[in-house]
Amino acid sequence: MKVFVGRTAELEAMAETVAASSAGPAAAIVLGEPGSGKTRLLAEARSRTGLAYSFAVIGYEAGRAIPLAAAAGLLRSLAAAPKHGPYVEELAFGSHVPVALEPVRVFEAAHRALRELEPALLVVDDVQWLDELSLALCHYLIRAAYDSEQRIAVFAASRLDESGSALGENLPRERVVRIDLGPLGRDEGVELALALDSGLDSAAAAELWERAQGSPFWLEALTRSGGSAAGTDQVLTPRLRGAGLDAAVVLGVLAVVGRPIAVSELDALEGWPPARVEDAVAELVRRGLVSESAGTLRLGHDLIREAAFADLPEDARRDLHHRFAKRIEREAGDDVQLLREALEHRRAAGVSTVDLALRLASSPRRTLLGLDGLHLLGGIADESDPLDPDSLALEEEVAALATELADYEEALSRWSIVAERATEPPHRASALLAASKAAFALERAGEAREYLLRAQQIDDTDDVFRLELRTQDAVIRLWLEHQTAEGRALAREAAAAAAGLAVRAGGVASLKRRARRAYIEARQAEAEAALQDGDAEAVLRAAEAGEAAGRESDVESYLTASLSVGTGLLLTGNVHEATARMRRVWREAHRSVLPGIVVDAGYWLAQLLHLAGELAEAQEVVLETTEVAARVGDMPRSRHRVTRIAGLVALECGDAREVLHGLEREGMVGSEHDRITLHADAALWRARLDGPEAATVVRDQLENGRACAEAAGCPRCGASLLLCSVEALARVGEREEAQRALARWRGLDMRGDAMNDILSLHGGALAEADVTARVAGLEVALAAAERSPYVLEAMWVRLDLGRALAEAGSEQAVGVLEGAASAAREQGAGTVQELAEQALRALGVRTWRRGPTGAPLTARESEVARLAASGATNREIAQTLFLSPKTVERHVSNALKKLGARNRTELASHVRDLDAEDAGNAR
Repeated sequence: MKVFVGRTAELEAMAETVAASSAGPAAAIVLGEPGSGKTRLLAEARSRTGLAYSFAVIGYEAGRAIPLAAAAGLLRSLAAAPKHGPYVEELAFGSHVPVALEPVRVFEAAHRALRELEPALLVVDDVQWLDELSLALCHYLIRAAYDSEQRIAVFAASRLDESGSALGENLPRERVVRIDLGPLGRDEGVELALALDSGLDSAAAAELWERAQGSPFWLEALTRSGGSAAGTDQVLTPRLRGAGLDAAVVLGVLAVVGRPIAVSELDALEGWPPARVEDAVAELVRRGLVSESAGTLRLGHDLIREAAFADLPEDARRDLHHRFAKRIEREAGDDVQLLREALEHRRAAGVSTVDLALRLASSPRRTLLGLDGLHLLGGIADESDPLDPDSLALEEEVAALATELADYEEALSRWSIVAERATEPPHRASALLAASKAAFALERAGEAREYLLRAQQIDDTDDVFRLELRTQDAVIRLWLEHQTAEGRALAREAAAAAAGLAVRAGGVASLKRRARRAYIEARQAEAEAALQDGDAEAVLRAAEAGEAAGRESDVESYLTASLSVGTGLLLTGNVHEATARMRRVWREAHRSVLPGIVVDAGYWLAQLLHLAGELAEAQEVVLETTEVAARVGDMPRSRHRVTRIAGLVALECGDAREVLHGLEREGMVGSEHDRITLHADAALWRARLDGPEAATVVRDQLENGRACAEAAGCPRCGASLLLCSVEALARVGEREEAQRALARWRGLDMRGDAMNDILSLHGGALAEADVTARVAGLEVALAAAERSPYVLEAMWVRLDLGRALAEAGSEQAVGVLEGAASAAREQGAGTVQELAEQALRALGVRTWRRGPTGAPLTARESEVARLAASGATNREIAQTLFLSPKTVERHVSNALKKLGARNRTELASHVRDLDAEDAGNAR
């Protein structure tokens, strides 16, 4: 029986943490020495919370090397969540993994499932013993809970000398309480001793408390041993006295295993009949050394394990480790957690591990091993006999795992070893190509080229391999060596070879997996080359070919290719179709728990909504995408970071100057390729906001952008910068230079981008020195913009037309400017609205802000309004639509204002009216 006394202040602090979690995540971090009662405190506090859901992650010293060992129970519980639980089940425990499993997919699925189960308590005990992946999962869940305002309380406990308090760093300081667990006070200690042994008197209990120095563990040990235990080495002897040999054997097994195990595992390990095992277990439970719950045994404390392990002779330890390893291996299959545990037991037993390491490294879930597992396997490979047939195979699997984990330094080293030791030319060539790809990922042009040349020198008749070599040559030239013309030519050759490969196979669907992957990579390189070339139609054709191949592969490949199709549609001016495409990818990536693609799709969807003037929805997509990118990383190859589109949307919505400072800082970091557009953005917005006063800053930004474009060697980005400079220079009064820039841009003959045609008309009109010619040019630009889907650009052209008419003294200026201000107000384009109203005030026109009604609801606002009208709370709406409560609150507020409703009752009435109106229109 577990006895708990005292700790009143600590329990009150933890109760306050639970209360605080009703408004968002809050944490109580308990730190203390071994034996100070951390686990008992967590258990007692947990029993008092009354929260609807409670989950635990418990670390064990022997499980530190086993991926997700500590979090297995949490994940199994989350697998029961109604909506997202099946994804947790499949990703964490399922038998079919079609592509390399990224741990972040498991983390994101767990977060979504946990959001369904609120309010909740997450208990994390013995943080110092958590395996790397379980600890990372806990950090992820807490960070995500903060981003989504999840109602979750966290209780965590760790030793003082460990970084247990780090979990609290995911939350603001005011949401975290640290509890340093000291010794029990005298009265509490006496109470505990008397509860453990009613035969003691108060004086004897006080003496035991003093000898234990207030430690609950040592106080219990002394009480149960009659006061004879003086150290961990003496804890067991008095408590095992009279228990029998079987109990000692079972205790030794539990100490070696180092984690809770089922009673049935003891049966199989020792070959004893069940009754014998049960008798031995009962003896240990009676003596407080072991606890049993639902057929699972666990040692009473880490210190008991240390003592029991130390008591075992070395030979006995090795024998138990070896027997347990063999037993696990028989049942493990390709289960990465079981194989990892078996490997640890083999190592402890001192027997060969190469064959088991190879089995582990070949598991489809090997990425769950993380970097620690990678380095362990690499160490085993290093120590193996080079003549062992399994040794080279292990090196190759370690190299592949390093590639999947994006540890490209390790991958480069391992692939180099494979290339040196491989005896067959195709094998050696394949390893050299993989080494070149690792060097490419590290942006080491020289090494990438060297390994590729060595691979090319090996005579090989494999069509697929030749295609892979050609594609790699193309991307090195495109992205690293800045030989973009040669790279684009090679990419087109690779695409032609890929098409021929598919024809000879009888179609893309008939290609084998490796050939299909080579086909997709070649088409991707072709699309990137066409993008650099500014050939929108070619981008779309290449992307559609890649999508067809991806459809025959896996969801991730298909959605990645579908993103490229969306980009091609955008470049060819098919904005509505591109938006629909990106929405589908965005939703499917959410559904399939592919957070990397969520970030990519979110970037492009926000970009499209921004161009279409749907700024409210663009803000929402940016917010969600930024939250995911903060959790999983934002590492683009052929797009800019999410911070760029977030900045552009914010600039359009208002508060432009503060946002612009951030955009200018972004232009100082990243690759030359990234910085081209960031410098262009900064130049354009300085010109828009400050006019001629910003001439020097604008010229500097454009010059920095030109330097980056020259270094990157990308024709498309250089052309985009040149076109952007037309508007920027014209706005700061450098109209002749703007006209020269426009002439140079037209000479480049960039094909197929409908948006650029409108931008050139707009910039060219602004560059006209004669105001009459400027008005005429802007009228042409406005007509083109209003026929296009580029609503936001049309607003800017209308604003500029109004200002030009005002400069010309035309009576039409007021009407045009009022139209610009009204359109901007309805779309939430605060900057255009502010500039239009400034121009109106300069003409002596009083400006006013329209009342709350009249503006149409966005699609998301309509969705939220209908749920709110049905009686759903903000938190329920957030869970249904997978938004943060803050986002829902903003949508409800916008809907109330736009519909002129004062509360949710009136909102419901307006929603019914809208539904009736829609039904009437449908008829």
